Amino acid sequence: MIVGLYISIWVLSPYVANHLLSPYLQAQQLELTAESTIRYNPFLSRLSIKELALSRAADPSVSDSSGKVFQVSELTVEIALHRLFFEQVSITEFAIDGLYITINKDTDLLNIAGINIPLGHQVDSEKRVLTGSAGIPQHSNLPFQLVMSKMKLINF
Repeated sequence: MIVGLYISIWVLSPYVANHLLSPYLQAQQLELTAESTIRYNPFLSRLSIKELALSRAADPSVSDSSGKVFQVSELTVEIALHRLFFEQVSITEFAIDGLYITINKDTDLLNIAGINIPLGHQVDSEKRVLTGSAGIPQHSNLPFQLVMSKMKLINF
């Protein structure tokens, strides 16, 4: 029974991902190319993304003539789910190959990969409590620790 469920998740994950992403991308006026593949393998707890490309249709502010605002040839994230019992999110593999991203900044707006982020708010410096050079909050309400054993960036 569980093996059948895992096989169904593995086979149907590209279709479900495209279906769930479409409304959000349309709200941002972005399109996912047909060649994009997003697949989750529950047997290995691995998310694989291949030939993912986001484009904005007929946007003259984008320097690339194709309207492309984000592209990644391959992205792989593998998580050790059993480490959740020990309050750790353990990423055993994180690999990115061929990343392209556009970033545009206006006076009150930051556009990263076609998504607009307003710059109008200020962060109170007294509320930020940081430790070390990593900038990890000293007091966090999150019970999990992030552990990444392998990270690979290619053609970045």
